[in-house]
Amino acid sequence: QGHYDLVTIVEAPSEEAMMNGLFSVAEAGNVSIWKPASTAILSGYYLMRIFEEAGLPPGVIRPQLCGIALLPLVLMGCSALGSRRHPFAWMPILFVLWANLHGSFAIGLLVMGICTLAVIWDSIAQHRSFKRVLRDPHVNAFGLATIACTIATCFNPLGPRILVVVASFAGHPALQNITEWQPLVLKSLGGLLFFSSMIITAVVLRLSPRQRLLHPQTKLPQLMPRHFSTRQT
Repeated sequence: QGHYDLVTIVEAPSEEAMMNGLFSVAEAGNVSIWKPASTAILSGYYLMRIFEEAGLPPGVIRPQLCGIALLPLVLMGCSALGSRRHPFAWMPILFVLWANLHGSFAIGLLVMGICTLAVIWDSIAQHRSFKRVLRDPHVNAFGLATIACTIATCFNPLGPRILVVVASFAGHPALQNITEWQPLVLKSLGGLLFFSSMIITAVVLRLSPRQRLLHPQTKLPQLMPRHFSTRQT
């Protein structure tokens, strides 16, 4: 019955044929994982094998959910960089795991890069000397952490090529007909909410009397280039 229900929700004949074929294969076992990204196949397969050996109900964990869970950890690590050393121990490991689960690790690298630019900006405003900026411990901490985490993402089946694959993925022709990958525009509800939230956040941070106490990651709305909103990851 479950097989019938899942197939009947697909309207296109070609997609229905594909789904029928996939579920026919899945009927031979408890779990079937179908995903074209080679970096996630092994991790997903062994995770499901662990579930099976433990006697847990078979299921599917969407790998993109790890981005929701891991991005706050990146922000937590950025808030500690410069004053603590422990982020250097676990943040690269986090990015190795993230890069082998889902391509959204690029958001984590983007956040770290923007935080690094914010720290450099503050150091330039404070010291007004290029040599002093290079000696600034906060600048060095953020720069080294960003480089280390970028290198860490290369430990995957694709190697360093994964950076190119992820950077060019949004331009794939197959995504042009998917609504959620279309550019955010003001006439859409999603675009209106996105740009409004960016403006409101920037104004609040600008007018806040405690803005000198803000961590670098709170400056993201002020420094994030507008063109990053044209595609979702």
